[in-house]
Amino acid sequence: MTRAAIDDGSSMTARAKEAVPGLRRPAVAGHPRPPGVLLLHGMGGGPGDWDSLALHLPAHLELWDVKMPWSFTGDPSWAAEGRPVTQFVSAPIGHLRHTLGRAPDVVIAHSFAANVVLELLAEANPAPAALAVLISPFYRTDDSMEWASIIPALTECYSKLGDEIRARRRSRMSDELRQAILRRAVELMGDSAALRFYETYQRTPQLKLESVTTPVLLIAGGDDVASVVRGTPALGGRIPRASLAILDSCGHFPMIERAREVAGLIETFASRATSDTEAPQ
Repeated sequence: MTRAAIDDGSSMTARAKEAVPGLRRPAVAGHPRPPGVLLLHGMGGGPGDWDSLALHLPAHLELWDVKMPWSFTGDPSWAAEGRPVTQFVSAPIGHLRHTLGRAPDVVIAHSFAANVVLELLAEANPAPAALAVLISPFYRTDDSMEWASIIPALTECYSKLGDEIRARRRSRMSDELRQAILRRAVELMGDSAALRFYETYQRTPQLKLESVTTPVLLIAGGDDVASVVRGTPALGGRIPRASLAILDSCGHFPMIERAREVAGLIETFASRATSDTEAPQ
């Protein structure tokens, strides 16, 4: 797989603090201005979370991904630094903006990263991307998630990821390896990361979502943890240009479990949003 790191002249110290996107897949040759798509994985995940989806996304899209500080093999100290979580996403978006000469055309973010993008959509000017796809975001409704439930809820998410990795490998993964992955994910998460997750989740009702002008596609699995299943439709009700897709018999990782279907939803959404933007007013 071809990957090209961005060189924008920043120092190695800055690079160590900021996640720098790499080119995952160039667009098919001949496209004059291929849309740039940035893929952002969730807490405890990694760029590999997008392997299945990337196979089904249209060839005219230029795909970029990035290893976030909260990746499966990341440094847990990111959560204890006290930096605003939006900085961890705005930095790679800024790198890509420098390379492309514009904001990413589409940002596709999963779980915790989806919530961080949501904050940027509500706060940032200019917008972080022309279009946003948020997969399995968390949103606090009246029945808020208590602090004591954060670790069990995230552990359940990671457990499902282990099941899906094993399914992708056609059961070649042993139970011991699956449990090791789960233990590492929970170890990575730790108290500080769980606290950052909880803080981000608790802020969602206060975000100025009614002012978001970016078209947003929300995707969630009908079998995901309850806070996602209940919260995603409520979130869609607050974003003016939101589209919503709840996939039956699907868990926390639709881009793995239902990659072809999710790719189709994204293609339809992007085509419709682009047509709406170009239509005479």
